[in-house]
Amino acid sequence: MEVEVELQGKSKAPSNSMVLPNRESVNNGVFDTIRLLEEVLERNNMLLALKRVISNKGSHGADGMKIDELREHIKKHWHTIKAKLLEGKYNPSPVKRVEIPKPDGGVRLL
Repeated sequence: MEVEVELQGKSKAPSNSMVLPNRESVNNGVFDTIRLLEEVLERNNMLLALKRVISNKGSHGADGMKIDELREHIKKHWHTIKAKLLEGKYNPSPVKRVEIPKPDGGVRLL
């Protein structure tokens, strides 16, 4: 079920109404997002991704971790990383810090 709301006043949108999702559709959307994330994080999918990284034979990642280190890191930490991702609590560390000079003489971190 959807709820329609009439907009009053000036609006930049071409339509004069907006459809807001109800609680059930929002909950279904959250459920769908979680289910999709679970599928992405399935063991076979992660092993396939690791295989592609290894076959790429590229240089280390932006974090400086080499491919052989990545394999061991995943073996040791995968369950914790996966749980944090599913709980929405995973916070990766910054990859690279770059200072950009500001006109006033200060710097801004990128």
